[in-house]
Amino acid sequence: MFTRRPRRIWLVLASAAIIAISGCSGSASSGAPSAPAGASAATSAATGSDAVCADVTAVRSSVTALKGLDLSAVGTNGLTSAVTAVETALAGLSNSAGTTATAEREAFKTSLESLKTAVSGLTSDASVREKKADLTTAIAGLETSGEALRAALPGCGG
Repeated sequence: MFTRRPRRIWLVLASAAIIAISGCSGSASSGAPSAPAGASAATSAATGSDAVCADVTAVRSSVTALKGLDLSAVGTNGLTSAVTAVETALAGLSNSAGTTATAEREAFKTSLESLKTAVSGLTSDASVREKKADLTTAIAGLETSGEALRAALPGCGG
């Protein structure tokens, strides 16, 4: 049974990666309206760009994978791996988005830090089961701030 947990975690993370890759497979149309005069180059390049949209999809997929975990089954290692995947996806988005949606990214990062604090306090798989309600609440907060982040990037399905 112990060997199934890491396999399950990797399957969830691999699925999230596949979703992230396939989520932005479309190309920008040539008839898309141009950025309004006076818009900064960073904003027009970041909002709706392929890289930003791929990173938004990666963040969303990693949060979805985290939310879908059976916390009791994956334990501290699985939960930690899933949180790390969200953190990695956010770092990618922060790099590609530049100055776009900075406030929303900071709010998401704050939610992620709250979850990381809760996870770092876990000492065993039994403590995951004991703190399941608190963890679920923290994950829901992360999901909410993730949706606000996605909405702030309208060219990526927001």
